[in-house]
Amino acid sequence: VRQQLMDVWPSNVAEPDDESIARACDHVYPIFTVRWPAETANYLNRAIVGYGMVPRLTGAQDGVRMRWSTSHVEQFLTAILVASLLEHINAAPRDRFGICESTSCADVLVDQSPTHTKHFCSARCQTRERVRSFRSRKPE
Repeated sequence: VRQQLMDVWPSNVAEPDDESIARACDHVYPIFTVRWPAETANYLNRAIVGYGMVPRLTGAQDGVRMRWSTSHVEQFLTAILVASLLEHINAAPRDRFGICESTSCADVLVDQSPTHTKHFCSARCQTRERVRSFRSRKPE
């Protein structure tokens, strides 16, 4: 993933280290914790303004595409993450954002389930919670 990021990374911006990647992830984490969809939209709107993001249209052979730019170079990675979330919402507006409900996990999730009621980031976390629940009901 880091190599894919570096393939599109501008040469005039310092490459992100582990600390700056963690910081950028921490900045977008609250987007997944707020109530869907109204608070998510509000948070993303504030992020667009806060990170100085501006939409830019480009013409290509396959049509017109919208890209994002930012004047806040020091927050470039966070702006990329926000732009990725915006692109996802544009492509799949019903996919709910959330946090894994496992007691031993804090990962984010994008709910692409047909009923939009996904509670766990993975089958592993779901199974872990089911086993924990079963064992807590089982007499010793």
